Amino acid sequence: MSRSVVHLATFLHGGQGRAIADLACAQRAAGDRVLVVTSATGPAGFENHPQHVNRLESAGVPVRTEDSLFERAPARNEQVVAGLRQLRNAGGIDVLHAHAAVPTAIALRVSGASTTGRPIVVHTQHGLGTASTPAQARHDVDLMKKVDAVIATSTATRDFLTNAGIAPECITLIPAGISPHAPPPSPTTLAAMHRIRAVGRMVVGCIGSVSDNRNQALLVRALALEAARAVHAVFIGDGSDALNARAREVGVADRVHVVGYQPDAATWLGLFDAVVVPARIAERGLVVLEAFRAGVPVVASNIPVLRELVTDYDTGWLFESDDARSLAAAIGRATSTRREIRDHIVDAAARKFLAGYTTEVMVARHAELYATVHGLLGR
Repeated sequence: MSRSVVHLATFLHGGQGRAIADLACAQRAAGDRVLVVTSATGPAGFENHPQHVNRLESAGVPVRTEDSLFERAPARNEQVVAGLRQLRNAGGIDVLHAHAAVPTAIALRVSGASTTGRPIVVHTQHGLGTASTPAQARHDVDLMKKVDAVIATSTATRDFLTNAGIAPECITLIPAGISPHAPPPSPTTLAAMHRIRAVGRMVVGCIGSVSDNRNQALLVRALALEAARAVHAVFIGDGSDALNARAREVGVADRVHVVGYQPDAATWLGLFDAVVVPARIAERGLVVLEAFRAGVPVVASNIPVLRELVTDYDTGWLFESDDARSLAAAIGRATSTRREIRDHIVDAAARKFLAGYTTEVMVARHAELYATVHGLLGR
């Protein structure tokens, strides 16, 4: 049964924007009527990434921008509420699916104003939460207690919500999913990797905008240690130029290859000997899933979100978070292991991905949750 789903986002950027776009496009392909509403403007560093918007519109999912689903500003939030009420009255909305605290507050206002056939309100918690103040954090938890369903994208996030005061029975675990079909690398990507391979026998990749939480600098430090001294590293993502200075400081500039932001970053993965995920904090582990899909071993920090995906010597290799020596040793194991062990690990990772982390699985779990909530409300 098709339904009308409105996704409410602060902005379509980064991994969260991609996860929302993945879900909305897959729901549209499954026959649902889908709209994405996001903020029009924001402060520096907060914006809608064009690749997410373009992909949604190419898939037949309209994107509506209004101010503001980001600011905790009642007057500006009310403008969004008014627009959504008009939409609800004109054609009906079955599901208001919010992806952050302010969108959830807006969704509750829209749904609560309906006298008949009110839309259900679903909140997805994409990460571990970084509210600006304790008061805002308490307010956000209070909002989640009012919605019809709360989704956690990982066990670690579910535990975070439970510790924050959300009843466990009110939380549904639905991990993010990606397409099972890996995109092929472009001729430009192949040429770039050919140049890097000419100087580096073993090459690992590290993808993501450079930040303290993603901790790419740890990989640079690890390259200077004996266990990883023969390894070259390719860094893909905004801000990765800053890693060049760190590489010069530790004497590995000749083995650090910074290629900056790449709109087709996922197509690089199959060309690496391993993918390194050195994050201190991770929300969904999408890069890990992409590596599983591409058949490339993963070396990941042993933080809770990544441990759900990577099991040491089973679906990849783990190292102690924020420990350069442990990372270097894990890279050494991943790049020197026997072919039959590597193949076993890659196969186990692929089976895990296909069993629980594809877009098809993700959409089916969302559809089941929506139907269950509608049924409980007597719709």
